Amino acid sequence: LNSECIIFPGVGSYGSAMSVLKERGYDDALRTYLKDCKRPFLGICLGMQTLFESSEELLGHGGDAATKKTIEGLGVIPGKVVRFNDNDVPAVPHIGWNGRI
Repeated sequence: LNSECIIFPGVGSYGSAMSVLKERGYDDALRTYLKDCKRPFLGICLGMQTLFESSEELLGHGGDAATKKTIEGLGVIPGKVVRFNDNDVPAVPHIGWNGRI
């Protein structure tokens, strides 16, 4: 909580990220840090997505598809992360890091 700024990158699944944040108590620490909005925060990819209220990431992908439950996020930003509708989006954006790793 004493940090001057936080850079919060993320690669992986929303559900796993939120589980780790909760298990280690980082979820409340992040909410507290972000509450005053006076210190810089940069959320990259998953790091930004976790700021929303929830995510549908695993629905239809074998995760929480059976229960149809969204995964709770930090709730700093109102709204939820939703899957692109395949019928409305001609191509899903892709950074292209796969070929570099």
